[in-house]
Amino acid sequence: MAANEVDQECKKCHRVLPLSEFHKLHTVRLGVRSSCKSCECEKAMLWADQNRDRVLDSHLRRAFGITLEQFSALAAEQGGVCAICGEPPVIVNYRQSRRQGRQTQPRLVVDHDHITGKIRGLLCTPCNRGIGFLKDDPSIVRFALKYLEEANG
Repeated sequence: MAANEVDQECKKCHRVLPLSEFHKLHTVRLGVRSSCKSCECEKAMLWADQNRDRVLDSHLRRAFGITLEQFSALAAEQGGVCAICGEPPVIVNYRQSRRQGRQTQPRLVVDHDHITGKIRGLLCTPCNRGIGFLKDDPSIVRFALKYLEEANG
């Protein structure tokens, strides 16, 4: 494939691709990065795999206003298990396990009040989803409990 003004060779994989396959970078002549989007993505995933603590710390700070150290202390307080079911965390999320050939450690997730932002504890993914599907509403949880108790006789 011959290069023309709308194509560029990726400096990493050496494929000649249309400019739409490169992230924009306005400070260079063609206005795009020298590596294609898929090479840049692979580079970012490799960096994230090598810097898991930094990635998690950044996520926790942004989403919940806590540090990785505070998260770890809360997990230790709970004995490393879910605050609801008392079980250790498991991977049940496609996003957590999608990277083939990469080790992914299951971890508890931060449960918080969506109105106040107050952290309630750490939960396994199924319990977190369960209370989310019950709209974080104690009355719905009570009705669900009553239903289960009556149904199981």
